Amino acid sequence: MSEADVLKAVDHNSDEVISLLQELVRINTVNPYAGDAAPGGEEKGQ
Repeated sequence: MSEADVLKAVDHNSDEVISLLQELVRINTVNPYAGDAAPGGEEKGQ
């Protein structure tokens, strides 16, 4: 699949792509090993 094919697919499915990205950004991925207070959500983010 070429870069042009990928870009075309993203354009064609932009609503779905945006929705997925919004869901991913909302996942709480604090890192308790870095001193973050809340429990980690690394597995959900991955």
